[in-house]
Amino acid sequence: MKNSDLTAINTLIDNFFKVFDNRTKKQPNLAVLDEVFITGGMIYKREGCDVEAMDLSTFRTPREALFASGSLRDFYEWETSEQTTLNNGLATRVSTYQKKGLLHGEVYQGQGTKHFQIIKTQDGWKITSMVWEDLP
Repeated sequence: MKNSDLTAINTLIDNFFKVFDNRTKKQPNLAVLDEVFITGGMIYKREGCDVEAMDLSTFRTPREALFASGSLRDFYEWETSEQTTLNNGLATRVSTYQKKGLLHGEVYQGQGTKHFQIIKTQDGWKITSMVWEDLP
C-alpha cells in the first residue's frame, strides 16, 4: 500500500465524518457528500435483517432537515478504528465509529460500523458505496 494512497483515503474518510459535525453551532454542509462520493454512489443502512438503500439525495434530505431544525445539536461522529485494504485503484475500509450529541435536548450517543468501498479516479479517491450498522 502506497503511503500517499493511504493518506488520501484517510483524508477522504475524515472528510466524510466531518460532514456531520455541528458542534460550536456550525451548520453541516451535506453537499460535501457529492465531493467524497463518486457520481451514483450509494449508502446502505442495515438494521437487523432489514436493509435500506439510499442514493445521496435520499440520504442527505432528512439529515439536512434534522440539522436545520435544530433538533440535533452538538453532534459529531468520529472513527475509532479502521482497517483499510488496498488493491491497485480499489480499496475497502472498515471503520468503527462513535457518535454523540443532543437530540431534542436529550443526550444521543451510539456506535457502530461503516464499510466503505473506495475507488481511485482521475479526481482522486472517491467512495462508491457505504454500508453502516449502528450497534444496539
